[in-house]
Amino acid sequence: MHAFCSRRTGVANRRLVSANLKMKDITLYFPFYNQHEALKYNLDLYSSFNKELLDKINLLIVDDGSKREQAFDIAKLYVDKLKIDLYKIDVDIQFNMPEANNIAFKEAKTDWVIRSDIDHFLIESEFQKIQDYHFTSGNVYFFHIAYCNKEKNITSYPEWPVHENIYVIDKADYWKTGGSNEYLS
Repeated sequence: MHAFCSRRTGVANRRLVSANLKMKDITLYFPFYNQHEALKYNLDLYSSFNKELLDKINLLIVDDGSKREQAFDIAKLYVDKLKIDLYKIDVDIQFNMPEANNIAFKEAKTDWVIRSDIDHFLIESEFQKIQDYHFTSGNVYFFHIAYCNKEKNITSYPEWPVHENIYVIDKADYWKTGGSNEYLS
């Protein structure tokens, strides 16, 4: 299941992991908070994609204050397979996602960003559809996520409505909307 919807649209204090990146077509960003199994699952999955598709993907992860550093140990195992930037917010405040979002959109190395949640993932064929879609500036593209990993269970949710935390947007359009309000968390 795959569907796009379009809606009109009118920092890191410590950089921890980075590969040498050339400008690529799209950034996949997901915020992270103490979800080490989900992180490993996502990185295992994405590292299995074909090389041609992987060459078009930059992964950007923002840890919004996890108590353990294990995320960096996990991510370091994949830097030879994936283009990864991982940032950590040092202060653990409740629900720090707005700041994580702003860091991601500031640091993304591509014009287009897929924003997802760590407990959702895209299989290779679905990611290819996103990669091949012709996005236009001035729109936010929300889509149905077909797969979700919750507590190691993989389930298809084609009946779900569009998920508000899974979208594709031009980085400049994100900032035209004012970014995320960090004071509302």
